[in-house]
Amino acid sequence: MNDLYSRQQVELMRAAEAETLEVREEHQELADGYGREIKRQRDLFVPYTMRREAAPQAK
Repeated sequence: MNDLYSRQQVELMRAAEAETLEVREEHQELADGYGREIKRQRDLFVPYTMRREAAPQAK
C-alpha cells in the first residue's frame, strides 16, 4: 500500500507542475487510478464498520 500512496503522490506533484493541460490531465488520471486501487485494497482488508468508526465525528 505504501508503494501505491507514493506513486499517487508523485503523480499529483507531476500534475501540479505540468506545463500543459494535456500532461496535467494524464498525470491526474494516473493519480486517480492509484487512488481507486488504494480504495479497493483498503476495502478488502478493512471492514466497513471499522472505517466508519475511525472517521471523525461531526459536532
